[in-house]
Amino acid sequence: MTVKEHFIPQFYLREFTNKDRKLNVYNCDNQKFLQVKPNNIFFEKHLYETPWIEADEKLGKFVLENDIENIFSDYEGEFAKLLKKISIVCCPTQSEQALILKSSEKELLYRFVINLIVRNPVNMKELCLDFIPDNIRENETVKITYSLFENLGFGSANSLCIAAQKKVSLTDEFEESLPRVCNRSIRSLNFSFYYARELEFITSDMPVCIVDDNSIQEEDKTSIYLALTPKVAVLFGNYKGSDRVRNRLFLIDTEKVDFFNKQIIENHKEKHTIIGRSLDILKRYVVSKEQQPCQDNTQKPIMKIPS
Repeated sequence: MTVKEHFIPQFYLREFTNKDRKLNVYNCDNQKFLQVKPNNIFFEKHLYETPWIEADEKLGKFVLENDIENIFSDYEGEFAKLLKKISIVCCPTQSEQALILKSSEKELLYRFVINLIVRNPVNMKELCLDFIPDNIRENETVKITYSLFENLGFGSANSLCIAAQKKVSLTDEFEESLPRVCNRSIRSLNFSFYYARELEFITSDMPVCIVDDNSIQEEDKTSIYLALTPKVAVLFGNYKGSDRVRNRLFLIDTEKVDFFNKQIIENHKEKHTIIGRSLDILKRYVVSKEQQPCQDNTQKPIMKIPS
């Protein structure tokens, strides 16, 4: 059984390791820099597991041990291949007119971004996955499940229902699962890739940055940013002119890379850890919490398509 369940995949973290295969990390809580191997960070023990509670001990400790963890492992094999392809294709010699991803690869990108969002402990807490809403309890199928469990002498079916709720919320194994619903939304957003000519992109323990950007002249003002590697990032959003550059690559200068990196620092209220391949670049952006100004980015442009 896997005990250490990573909420940020190790294949993603390895993209940001230095020559010693370690991550340069800044801990926002204790304001310290350190170097860590990818397998020793961003995990929680039994993160996706559901303990059997008020149920027969013969059922074991967890409902379907490592079920979600194993599903994520399968996903990550596909995601890792996609990331490798993007890191190869998105290079300084790539034409700005060339399409970067095929249709099937675009679908994988959407799934990867959504997976990073829903499996994060902060977002899992927001989803209240360990709580069964009253409307679910009143469902006839759920009532039958509770009755069946009691009649068979297994005790309460609470844990079984919670485990099912987690699977529907975290995986895209079901037609109306949360990731599939989110997938339909993200498909409506244009996206472009960005290659850092000089500086490098940084990331964090919440690598996907989601904001409402008032510079978007559409009803849906959602902007989603993710650094894929130290040299390549992706930006989703229906910015003016973004339909003409959808699925294409921009080469951007230091000023624009600097702009994107600052979003990682400024737009994560729950951030605890900032990551960079280069310690010097990491130090360029992180400051102590006492020095860091409180910024309100909801009333001004957050991102923009570089010209």
